[in-house]
Formats: sequence, structure tokens, C-alpha cells
Amino acid sequence: MKLAVRLQLPVINGCSVGYGGHVQWSEVAHGVGGTWACGRLEVQTGTWLEQFVKRRQHLVGPNSSTLRALEILTGCYILVQGNTVAAMGSFKGLKQVRKIVEDCIQNKMHPVYHIKILMIKKELEKDPALANENWDRFLPNFKKYDISCIFVLVYKYFQLLTASMLFYASDCASLKKMYVNFSGKMLNKRRSRVKRRNNITPFPPPPQPSKIDKLLESGEYFLSDKKKESKKWQEKQEKQAEKTADNKRKREAAFIPPEEPSKQDPREPDDHKKDVASMAKSLKEKAKMYGKQKSVENINPEVYIAASGEKSSKTKIKAFID
Repeated sequence: MKLAVRLQLPVINGCSVGYGGHVQWSEVAHGVGGTWACGRLEVQTGTWLEQFVKRRQHLVGPNSSTLRALEILTGCYILVQGNTVAAMGSFKGLKQVRKIVEDCIQNKMHPVYHIKILMIKKELEKDPALANENWDRFLPNFKKYDISCIFVLVYKYFQLLTASMLFYASDCASLKKMYVNFSGKMLNKRRSRVKRRNNITPFPPPPQPSKIDKLLESGEYFLSDKKKESKKWQEKQEKQAEKTADNKRKREAAFIPPEEPSKQDPREPDDHKKDVASMAKSLKEKAKMYGKQKSVENINPEVYIAASGEKSSKTKIKAFID
């Protein structure tokens, strides 16, 4: 960044000293008496254009309010145009304008903070008792914080605040949930920052092989043009053969009949099981009845077994015996 101030003698025409615009006659009239000087700051920054435009807008302010306040406090006429800041006023005021412009463009301090300091100095100048004393104790000390430090401070403040509120309102579930979510987000941010720092390596990534390197590895680089063409033609023929075989397989698959499901009566195995169970039950009953009639002599076992499907009764047994 280059910041240059050129102090010149008072002139009537402000355009001749490079203000970038016309100066009002009421402002130029002060310089005719010899009490005012002219200065020009050529601001050449190495930052991005968007950053420079934003910082220049900080110097001007909304509706030129910041620039007007600086003119009143420094007693200088200030004009901002492009990368040039022109000022006309006393030597003391020009030094103040130079300091304010440098801090604003270099992003050291916002012009609003300079306005606060100048207002305090104006009030201290009115008191003759403080003329020979140091004013540093009255001036505010503005520090530039890193965004990560601000997050840590906000996190600690929020932690203390929520801890005290939870102490007095332990049944507040929503506040507890909000505290847990906020603390989790802050911890995740810090962890991700540490991971990003750990992943950084001083060595560059390995170079990727070029097309010529790949040809050298496969050996195609040393082949003649005819061999290359024949190889391409052979690969093309193989792909076509695979494609035709696949299409033929798909066409033939349409003519293959599907397998027909076998017609089986689902009741047959159940009925068969029922018949076997009923037969076993009847045989058990017959054997039981046969054991009871051991004392009977003239019993015919063939007739008894043949009638196993029928219901047994005492009358039928007597008929078999007869």
C-alpha cells in the first residue's frame, strides 16, 4: 500500500491541484488569506477491489455523514474521488485527515472511532487546567480482535450467563437445550479449525501422469501408425461382437417358455395325514378292546381286523363271537 501526501500552497482553483472535482468558492476563500494549505492522498492498495471499495465507503459513511463529521472536527474540506483523497485546511487538520485515511484504508481502525477520539479532544481543549497534562487516560483504547477470539469471548460470556440462569431456574428445559446446542456448535467449530490445521502439509500433491506417460507405460508410444490403427480396429470389432452376442441373447430369451407351476391339491397331504391318524387311533381302540376280551375263546381275528374302519361297540363284538 502506498500513501502519499503532497502539501501545496493555497490556490484559488481546486481542480489544478488534482481534487478530482470542483471546490466550492466558500472553501477556496479561506485559502486566499494564506491560513489554509492543500493536501492530496493517493491511495494505492494491494488488496482486492471489493475490499478497497468497502473501506472507502467506511470513510464516506451513509449519505456522507462520516465525511461531514470529519470535516467539522478537523476543520478541513475533504473530497473523496476514486483512489484519491483531497483535503484543504490547516496543517494540523491535514495531519489528522492523513492519519484517519491511513487507518481506514489499512483496516486498522474505523473512522467512527477516530470521530469519538476527536470529540473527546475537543472537549478537553476547552478546559485550561488540562492543557499541560497527558490526555491518554481520557481517550478510549480500541483494540482489534480476531474473529476467533470474539467467538471464544462470546462463548464464555454465554456460558456464565446460562449457568447463572440455570442455577435460579433449574426446570427451564428450553434454556438448557439452547445452551447445549450453542456449546456444541462452538466446540464443533473449534474442532474443525484444529482438523483443518492438522491436515495442512508442507509438501505439494504428487503430479498426475500425463497422456504421454500413460502411452509409455502401455508401450503404445513406440508403435507405428499402421499398428495403432489395426489395434483400434481390432478393439472396435471385439466390442461389436460382444454387443451382437448380447443382443442375440436378449432376443432368444423372449422365446424361452416360462416354467409352469405343478398342479397339486393342497388338501391331499392334510387328508392323508388325517386318514393315517384316524386309522392308528382305531387300531389302538381295537387292540384295547381285544385285550379286554382275552378270556373269550371263539373269537375270529381276521374278521376283527377287517372291520377296523367301522366304529366298535359291544354288540358288534358279540356278533363276531357268535
